[in-house]
Amino acid sequence: MISAIQNNQVSVELKEDTLTSSVFDHLLSLPDSLFWHIIKKSCYDNSMPDSIDCIESFEFWPHWDPDGTRNEKYVEPDLFIRFRHFDIIIESKRKDYNQQNTEQWKREFKTYINEYGKDNRNVYLIALGGIIDKNEYQKIIDNYGNLTVVMCRWGNILDTLVKTLDNIENCSVLNNQNIIRNINMVIAALEIHGYIKIRWLEELLSSWKNKITYNKNSEVMKNWGVIE
Repeated sequence: MISAIQNNQVSVELKEDTLTSSVFDHLLSLPDSLFWHIIKKSCYDNSMPDSIDCIESFEFWPHWDPDGTRNEKYVEPDLFIRFRHFDIIIESKRKDYNQQNTEQWKREFKTYINEYGKDNRNVYLIALGGIIDKNEYQKIIDNYGNLTVVMCRWGNILDTLVKTLDNIENCSVLNNQNIIRNINMVIAALEIHGYIKIRWLEELLSSWKNKITYNKNSEVMKNWGVIE
């Protein structure tokens, strides 16, 4: 779909849902550890776990029991990901500024409890895009348990992807071309939605001077699932 849009083969209204699906369809095809590195590195807060075991399941736009909210039919977060020991709710917005709503977060927390509260897991809501204040870090405690909101912007994900791609491509061992293709597809998805990375000469020179060597960074690559 991304290639069809790039080459004007299909006409698609670019909106929140196309941005979310086109980015995360490919991010979720990466090794779990690399996926988590990109997400955690892109967020403004460091409260989420440093490492993960594996992704157990994920669902785009789940319909959750609205009991206890003003919604009549269901509450629908954009993406729900279950890891082995914790859960992630992603509430995404089309633009990077001024669209998130704390009341929407609370509804999603409430309905998460309706669906999964018995599992007694830590859960993090990633407010992706639409950030009013990047320093706004909010913990919802009363009546919601151990639930944490973490801020992120699409531009942050793009920056992390570009740096990660540089690290993989400049590694002195054989590159994993499947991973490189997937990262490039995510970058393309962000670009068609208006998030474009401008690389300055100083940044390019810095990248060239700091090429990764196998001996120094092989463990990092192994942890990401890029090399064996």
